[in-house]
Amino acid sequence: MSTSTAEHDSYLVENWDTETLIDFLKEQNLKLEEKHYDILRKEEITGQDFLDMTEEKFRSYGFKGGPAMRLAKEVHTLKEKPKRAFSSYKSLKEVLTKYGIDGNGIGTIRQFPPATYKLDDDDEELVQCIKEIKRRLGNMGTLLADSNEAMRCEYISAILHASLYIVKRITTDKDLTLAPQLEVVGEESTGRVDYAIKTLEELICITEGKLHQVTMGFAQNLVQCESALQVNKKNRKRKSGDAFGEDFDYIYGIVTTASDWYFILFASDGISSTSKDPINIRFTESALKEGSEEEKDLCKNVKRVMEVVVGLLKDRLECVVTMGFAQNLVQCESALQVNKKNRKRKSGDAFGEDFDYIYGIVTTASDWYFILFASDGISSTSKDPINIRFTESALKEGSEEEKDLCKNVKRVMEVVVGLLKDRLECVDQVKKYTSDHQSHMTLIKTVPSGNDQIKAEVSTSANVLSVSSSSQSKPDHSYFRNKILDQYPNLYRECSSENFDYYGITDETSCGDHICPLCKLGHDDEEIEGRYKTGSYFIKCEQREIEITA
Repeated sequence: MSTSTAEHDSYLVENWDTETLIDFLKEQNLKLEEKHYDILRKEEITGQDFLDMTEEKFRSYGFKGGPAMRLAKEVHTLKEKPKRAFSSYKSLKEVLTKYGIDGNGIGTIRQFPPATYKLDDDDEELVQCIKEIKRRLGNMGTLLADSNEAMRCEYISAILHASLYIVKRITTDKDLTLAPQLEVVGEESTGRVDYAIKTLEELICITEGKLHQVTMGFAQNLVQCESALQVNKKNRKRKSGDAFGEDFDYIYGIVTTASDWYFILFASDGISSTSKDPINIRFTESALKEGSEEEKDLCKNVKRVMEVVVGLLKDRLECVVTMGFAQNLVQCESALQVNKKNRKRKSGDAFGEDFDYIYGIVTTASDWYFILFASDGISSTSKDPINIRFTESALKEGSEEEKDLCKNVKRVMEVVVGLLKDRLECVDQVKKYTSDHQSHMTLIKTVPSGNDQIKAEVSTSANVLSVSSSSQSKPDHSYFRNKILDQYPNLYRECSSENFDYYGITDETSCGDHICPLCKLGHDDEEIEGRYKTGSYFIKCEQREIEITA
């Protein structure tokens, strides 16, 4: 059922109209804006015109230098290697040879046991799917060997839609969509696929429907899966460079006549299928009779197909979440490197690795995971995500669904606010000590470290600054005073007291108020709560929440 990018004799670009050309360009990551496509529309540039374009011509139409150069390069690429339409692949032997398989039949492809998800006989979506199929049987009659493609698509669509609803229910992934006739542009081949299932930009399953030519369906679906993987890889590379290996490079394919269902695993390390063990569904009018053997057989095999489809999609979605974690870790590492570079430029090597941590969030909107990426290890809430169920029933005021929605949105926001507040306090310390003091003190993080699961609750206590000392013995008042005065030469020592477990430094003004020499506000430092040990000496600042220990 696949068609090429445009219906033409060959798979060359000459027959593309303007909109087909624009659709193709949008898939090429040329970083063009809508205004650029509007120029192509205004000038009525078709595929044939596009192949005659040069950088100078693009500029003459109003394109700036960057877009003009990128478009000219794309023209060169299209001229050099035109993409082949999926529908032009007729021979399975040709395709199998391409993937290193010696044979010309579907039985030569290695077999694999597909993942399945057990469904109850009374599953809501399964029951609804059977009802939809019976309606179609009642309206269209028995599916015969010569029944046309449109009739077959009615049954294929019903099963795929019902399966998607179940996957959304069990994974709470609201970004999962079914896209009929989606344009897929690979490195060598291009065209529309009958049904593409994807989550955001990640293609996870491609379905090819056939009238009866299953062998040709296999050939075309294999090429479609390869092109879909290339699209996925291109999108991931755009986001995260070359950070991901072949573990993420697999996709599922489905070849079906509506009656016979075959499943394909297309991976970077090989191809597998269920070609020797298809699932067969008989769509006969006799199945409309409740309690008949034909009805039982219909229900049993529709359920079998749906269990496989749901199992495959669930498996691939779990890979997408894992990939989200991997992408976020790479992004966090890059962000830390930028932070470190900026701090070093401002303050040399004054700050150690205690500043090197950042928070990451991986979310499907429904499921929320939090990551602590630090120089001494990585932690996450991967075993305990917060789940938000976005259901229409939550619109009913006072309903359990509304209460659940509010509760979990609140939980997510509390964690996000807590993480940001914690990290901002650290940033604030860096700013103040970089600009005001240029000291050689090390910030002790109040966030957990190591590889354990981080907790959703984040400490909001003040950060503690530690003065390093080469001596392991307890420093006396004299040592502490000298150390402080070395770093803060403008501090006053009036009104200091040795009757407490800290050495306070304040300035007593003529009116009798205690003025902090750090923040210039009136407060008595002994009243400031802090994280300190008995016998230590402190200088405290209420405004800056600073404690220095020796």
